[in-house]
Amino acid sequence: MVFAGEAQLGLAELQDLVVDQARVFGPFDSRILELRHRICLLLEGMGQVDDAIATLRELVDEVAERHGQQHNMTRKLTNDLDRMRRTQ
Repeated sequence: MVFAGEAQLGLAELQDLVVDQARVFGPFDSRILELRHRICLLLEGMGQVDDAIATLRELVDEVAERHGQQHNMTRKLTNDLDRMRRTQ
């Protein structure tokens, strides 16, 4: 079982990791995109669904603009976004 404090700590650590790793690899490296995706999923799991949806929407837009609508990552993110909206 994950407690709220642990989830908050995990979220903060992931956000810090994204900043650090984006400096090294660039903001559109697949590792950075996956970390940002995981942040959205963690937000959802913490019950912060509105924040998760807003953050994921931003990520979908950025990835789609850079790689196109048919890119695997764009489709993966869009599927999760659609699922979150349906269960909201």
